[in-house]
Amino acid sequence: EGQVEIIGWLYQYYNTVPKDIAFKKRKYLTSDIPAVTQLFTPSWIVKYLVENSLGRYWIDILHTRGDSRSDQEIATEFDWKYYMPEAPENLGYTNAVNKEVQEIKFLDPAMGSGHILVYAYEVFMQIYESEGYTKREASSLILNNNLVGLDIDTRAYQLSYFTLQMMGRKFDRRFFNREHELQLADVPQSNHVAEDFEYLITTANVANSDKALKDIDALLELFNQGNDLGSIVKIPSGIDFEQLEQIANVNFENGEVSFEQLNAEELKSVLQEIIKSAKMLAQKYDIAVSNPPYMGSGKMNDNLKKYIKKNYPNSKADLFAVFIEKLLDTVSKDGYIGMITQHAWMFLSSYEALRAKLQRKTIVNLAHLGTRAFEEIGGEVVQSVAFILKNEHNEDYIGTYERLVDYGSQDAKEEKYLEILATPTSKDLYRTNQANF
Repeated sequence: EGQVEIIGWLYQYYNTVPKDIAFKKRKYLTSDIPAVTQLFTPSWIVKYLVENSLGRYWIDILHTRGDSRSDQEIATEFDWKYYMPEAPENLGYTNAVNKEVQEIKFLDPAMGSGHILVYAYEVFMQIYESEGYTKREASSLILNNNLVGLDIDTRAYQLSYFTLQMMGRKFDRRFFNREHELQLADVPQSNHVAEDFEYLITTANVANSDKALKDIDALLELFNQGNDLGSIVKIPSGIDFEQLEQIANVNFENGEVSFEQLNAEELKSVLQEIIKSAKMLAQKYDIAVSNPPYMGSGKMNDNLKKYIKKNYPNSKADLFAVFIEKLLDTVSKDGYIGMITQHAWMFLSSYEALRAKLQRKTIVNLAHLGTRAFEEIGGEVVQSVAFILKNEHNEDYIGTYERLVDYGSQDAKEEKYLEILATPTSKDLYRTNQANF
């Protein structure tokens, strides 16, 4: 389907040997986490997730502006062929949101090689063009303003960075001659303590040095476990990022360079990385889409298990469920969440508290995939579901559901989903009021 997929497949198979070795262990080491949690998302599922979240959000904006076309008519004009239209009963319902396209924030907190972000880039490009921007103008705006991605794996971060740079160059021949700051991060791991930064704090002469030291200490406590926790880190409220950035960007006076200054330059770089990731994880997003890592609590190392038990008690049974809860906390009230996860949260008693939390949200769409949703995973072990949530409760909303569990391959599920789109009377299409849950 395109060069970006080649990069993703290469990286997944690059990890095959370390993954096979890690799977045999009773518990995963920190160094095992990248290999055992990388799984390339099928292209059609990426399009389903992005079109029904980012695409739906833009349709909401157009309706708020007074566009009289139906959501299906708008989706058809953009050629979003995986967009599932609203149930007829919802046509009077409006999600009143109005933003300029450059203000929309889209997050993938487990971006891998960037497959989801790349398709989001393509959808954003369509939206920018519909607003009168040229491809060259839009190219930089999308990468600087709209897309945010994080990953626990340095190589995955590098591949995503490379891939999105190539997307920028595709539409702007002078892309590499312009200044850009892609909003991507490799979640850092730091072994420093707050006292290491006292020289920097003193040199920066900030307004409240005691507060700065406490803020750095709070962030270091989290990012000392960065390679275990990744994007599930919860950033404490009240961090003074403006003051911390003043410290991280302090300039030393010209003259003879001391050993302390040389060490401080390295610490500045460490602090800059931590601040960048912390700010990404602290802010709210309009849309978050992800294929999160899967890892049962029995395989988690002690650091990861302890943190999750304390901070995500409703979803502690598996890492994919933790990411569901994380995104509920990350997306704004009028925003959308799109995910593909294991389907266990729908049924098992260990996820009862998570289901209670989800009842306070709105299920817009759910495609129950079952087994063999991923071409390279055989057998009946991994059973999947893809879904779109709106991060607020609307009891009268009629959600749309596609039952694809009876179709035995990745391609067959895609074909059936498209058939359901074309045939609203399909036996595999269900609609029900949220109140029924």
